[in-house]
Amino acid sequence: MASTMTGQVPFHMAAIAHPGRGHINAMMNFCRLLSNRGGFHISFIVTEEWRSILSSDPPPPPCVQLCTIPNCIPSERVRAADRNGFMDAVLTNMEEPFERLIIEQLETPVQAIVGDTYLPWVVEVGNREGIPVCSLFPMAACFFRALDNYHMLPVHVPTTDSIAEFNDEPLEQYIPGLHPLRSSDLNTLHTLKQWKKILQYFPWVKKPQCVLFTSFYELESDTIDLIKQQLPCHVYPIGPCIPYLQLNAVSNPDQDYYLTWLDEQPKKSVLYISLGSFLSVSQTQLEELAYGLVTSQVGTKAAASPCLASDPSLNPQTPTTQRLTQAKPNRVYS
Repeated sequence: MASTMTGQVPFHMAAIAHPGRGHINAMMNFCRLLSNRGGFHISFIVTEEWRSILSSDPPPPPCVQLCTIPNCIPSERVRAADRNGFMDAVLTNMEEPFERLIIEQLETPVQAIVGDTYLPWVVEVGNREGIPVCSLFPMAACFFRALDNYHMLPVHVPTTDSIAEFNDEPLEQYIPGLHPLRSSDLNTLHTLKQWKKILQYFPWVKKPQCVLFTSFYELESDTIDLIKQQLPCHVYPIGPCIPYLQLNAVSNPDQDYYLTWLDEQPKKSVLYISLGSFLSVSQTQLEELAYGLVTSQVGTKAAASPCLASDPSLNPQTPTTQRLTQAKPNRVYS
């Protein structure tokens, strides 16, 4: 690192994400972006299981060191079966080993922490230890605003009954700046118990030194301006934290194909659905999804990571893949 060559001590930052692929990816890519600036040593903290999972990913930059806490939460293999239990474990079991690690076990003192907004106890740890904390929110700013102003809605916690009461109206009529969101969007994200837990801890978001959004200011300028007015801390939209930003501009036929296809579609006509550890599906459900896509005659593209592409359920000879390849236009990527 440049700081090492000049004799300067790197700034030591600890980073910890909510233990889910989308959150960890965003935090890791944020750390990669920081590493490009030089002068940082980053302790990226995950559970032992997640360190094993990340071993198949591209290695982090030299200044980013993977550090582990014990497996104190349900395994990724079973977390989808009990989301309430998983959330409870994340909110109650990770704080103590995280604090012990950064205070007692790391070689140099931590000078700042970047923690996932869904880990409110990170702010408490920072306050106790006198360490500045930045909160990273790896989702749309409009969703953050919905959570932070939930008390302004006529029904405080969305349930199936409250959907009918809302008549699926836009939430912007209750909370300015929420043009894309409707009441049904909130209902489908979390169970009643999960909503209560999130709202119980969300006030901690006002207590870090700053909040970072993985969004473009130009994309959500009105919402971000309103958030800046409401929060007592600094607010910074840092842009998407995605691996694409790290790739070289190398011609790739598959990449060119789907980018061209996306550019040719009418505005607001493409629906993106991501299925992973958080919203995993069974083979039967995947079969039903594939059958529905083929029957609808809607153009479909399926993308699979290398580890999934090797799964027998995605073998070109299986009914699922055969049905997906019948949709037009279609291409299955791996």
